[in-house]
Amino acid sequence: MSSVKALTSRACPLASLTCPLTRLDGGHTDLMTSPADREPHHVLVAKVRVALGLNQKELAAQLGVSSKTIGRWMKSGTMLASYQARRLVDLLAPVDRDLAARVAATQGETLATLGLETPAQPTHDVAVLPLAVDAVVCAAAEALDLSPRAVRPALVAAVRRAREAGVTMEQVEAALAAAGPMLPAIQAGRAPA
Repeated sequence: MSSVKALTSRACPLASLTCPLTRLDGGHTDLMTSPADREPHHVLVAKVRVALGLNQKELAAQLGVSSKTIGRWMKSGTMLASYQARRLVDLLAPVDRDLAARVAATQGETLATLGLETPAQPTHDVAVLPLAVDAVVCAAAEALDLSPRAVRPALVAAVRRAREAGVTMEQVEAALAAAGPMLPAIQAGRAPA
C-alpha cells in the first residue's frame, strides 16, 4: 500500500502533468477524515474514562472541571476545549497511545505536533518519491506564478547548496519562514533579525 494519501489534485501549468498535493507521513490519518467520520466526543470521553480507570468524578478532578461538565460531554458530545483535550492526551499517552492520538486529532493535532513522540520519517518507495518531488515543484511554481519547468532548476540549485552547506530542509524552512531578506542586513554588518 502506498504511503501517499492524496489531499486533492490540481492541474499543473504543464499541459500533461497533474500534481497531486500529498501527505507523506507514516503518522495518524485522523486529520484526513471529515468531522462526520470521527468518533463522537461522548464515545471518546467514555473510552478515556475506561482507559484511565477513572469514574466521572475522578476524571473531572483530573481536568479541573465539575462532574456535571463530564456528564454534559457524555450526553451531548460537547466539544472539549483545547487545554482539556491536551490534558487528556497527557494522561493517556503513557497508558493508551492510540486513544491519546485520537483525542489529539479532535484538536487538529498529533502526538508528534504536541511533542509527545518524534515524527515518523516517511519512507518513500521508488514509485512514490517522484510524485512527492513533483508536488514540491508544483507548490513552488504556484507560489511564484511560474511553470514547474521554470522552477525545477532553481529548486535543484537551492537544495544542492543547502546540502553542501550542511543545512537541513527543516532549517531552511524555519529560516525562510522567520526572516525577511537576510542579505541586506548581513551586508550592512548587522546580524539578521
